[in-house]
Amino acid sequence: MPFPHEERDDIKLAATALNSHLSRYNRGDLVTYEECAEVCGFAYRTPEFEQVARKVMARILVERRIRVVRDDPRSVGVGLLFLTEADQVTYGSTRRVKRASSQLRRGIKELENCTDENLDDQQKRMRILSHDAMKQEVKNLRGAIPKRD
Repeated sequence: MPFPHEERDDIKLAATALNSHLSRYNRGDLVTYEECAEVCGFAYRTPEFEQVARKVMARILVERRIRVVRDDPRSVGVGLLFLTEADQVTYGSTRRVKRASSQLRRGIKELENCTDENLDDQQKRMRILSHDAMKQEVKNLRGAIPKRD
């Protein structure tokens, strides 16, 4: 069964209108939330506006290979920012690498909190191998995060 917002024609029409409007913008451009709200017909910060914005941002990434983020990091709360290729590499990859590293560290802690008492030999081996593999991946990811100047 589809989600309720997928069946709403007004969301689809608003997303199509906003996508068409944003097609004239390129990398490095900033589009204000007020402009987006005016085009799509939903007030900023409403659930409908959020759905439209997510749909359009995902569509732009797939169709035009441009990552669009919610705010310009230099001025929070302004609008949608079309990332340059350099920003796309540093913003997107750094964020995802940090998240992956965090998830791995979380998994390591979970495995370290398990005792071997209630595990059979296969489960003990699996715990040790998983723990070692996750620790190695955390080390590998550390080199992928660029250092700040």
